[in-house]
Amino acid sequence: MNDNPDKFGLEKLQGPFPQGPDFKAVWNGEEVDIEVERAYTDYKKHQHHHNWSFRKVSILICLDPKKPTKKSKEGLPQNIWYIEQQHFLEWYAEYLEKQTQSEFMQSLHHITLSCFTARLSEQLFDSEGDSLIQLETNDMINELANEMALHFLLPYLPQIHHPDFSLTDIEPLKLLEFYISHKEEYINRIC
Repeated sequence: MNDNPDKFGLEKLQGPFPQGPDFKAVWNGEEVDIEVERAYTDYKKHQHHHNWSFRKVSILICLDPKKPTKKSKEGLPQNIWYIEQQHFLEWYAEYLEKQTQSEFMQSLHHITLSCFTARLSEQLFDSEGDSLIQLETNDMINELANEMALHFLLPYLPQIHHPDFSLTDIEPLKLLEFYISHKEEYINRIC
């Protein structure tokens, strides 16, 4: 769905979300919630028709082509669309792979950021500094440490997306060397 929302007439598609309706989008000029289920019967099985967070679901996308009877439509969203299961599974496998890579990259960035934040803080703070100045400096340190982390990780990007890449491929010594060779450049922005 994310790869070709225009096929469904959807704009500004967001999701899938971990809780509540799976997607949000604009359809026919209105913001709508969208739920994806294997079969239309799962919508009621999961009690979505009784859940307040699903009140704005106006599109139910189903993988099973079986259509509800007139009586079983009660409690279902007004619009029920059907897509091929294979198409959805291929899209979902690709989505999971991208999500895993993104989470791994965020973890790597967080580790690198923490390292640079700690080192910059040690370098710039003494135990008896003015707390207001420290607060402003903390914000600046976080900003600079973030820049340093991104700068450090940039050369690793081609490797990071390779399935065989491991955190151990980035040697801690390289992190320290990078910090030592760049710290003055970053610290001079604060002082």
